[in-house]
Amino acid sequence: HRRKEYTYYFFYLLCILLYFGVRLEFNLRFDFLKLYIPGIVPYMNDVLLILPFFFYLRFSRYFIGTAELYPKMDKQIKIAEYIILAMAFIIVLLIPLDQPYLGMIVITIFVQLLFLYSIWLIRFFYLRRNKLIRFLLIASVFAVTGHFLAITLPLIPPVVPYLTFDLLNITMIGLAFEIFFFNTGLGYKAKFEQEEKLKAQAEVINQYAQNQKIQLQLEGMRDKIANDLHDDVGSTLSSIVLYGQVALKSDQEKSKSVIEKIISSSQRMMESMSDIVWAIHSR
Repeated sequence: HRRKEYTYYFFYLLCILLYFGVRLEFNLRFDFLKLYIPGIVPYMNDVLLILPFFFYLRFSRYFIGTAELYPKMDKQIKIAEYIILAMAFIIVLLIPLDQPYLGMIVITIFVQLLFLYSIWLIRFFYLRRNKLIRFLLIASVFAVTGHFLAITLPLIPPVVPYLTFDLLNITMIGLAFEIFFFNTGLGYKAKFEQEEKLKAQAEVINQYAQNQKIQLQLEGMRDKIANDLHDDVGSTLSSIVLYGQVALKSDQEKSKSVIEKIISSSQRMMESMSDIVWAIHSR
């Protein structure tokens, strides 16, 4: 469809793919990315926790059309996007300092703030009562919640003993549901756009039919006016011509009565013309 939002969604998925690749390298000691991009992998893990939010927010703005529907909210989300980019840059600067604990605290706090901000956005768009947007909202809830739980659960001491599985699985499950609901939303959007297209075509056809009907009515009015001019005004003018010829050939006394008939016919024709002009006048 060559729509801008799908490009951002592609980069969002690419970030997720790279993040899982980095996590697999850390967990399984499987060196793949390090062979091709050595020295960057340590930077990628923390940055890829933040960067997908940027692409997802930007994708969501274009997908929903916030610039046209909700311009104030669109400006706020843009600010959030730039904050996310700035935060990703700050995380890159923190890595060489070799302060993993500090970096973990900064990332955890920022991800939690992003989670709260995402919940606020979800609530805002949920209240708009748009069915298409709700598919995206449900997808967002799963993605954000999975991400949030994977980051937050290890920080809750009573929960830690029960975490006998890789927390990356929570993120992956959340993203699996997110992709499912998003694709469902795309199907609905395609159907909705097709219905809108058919509706627009039906409106054009209906408008064309109405224009044709109006055109026929105008042609009928023109024919009626033409008939009136021919039957009424034409016949009256013909009679005036005849009366005039008779008057020329008659004596003075007879001419007087013929001229009276000419005057009477002329007055009748004036009244008829007045009626016709009144009928076709725009006011």
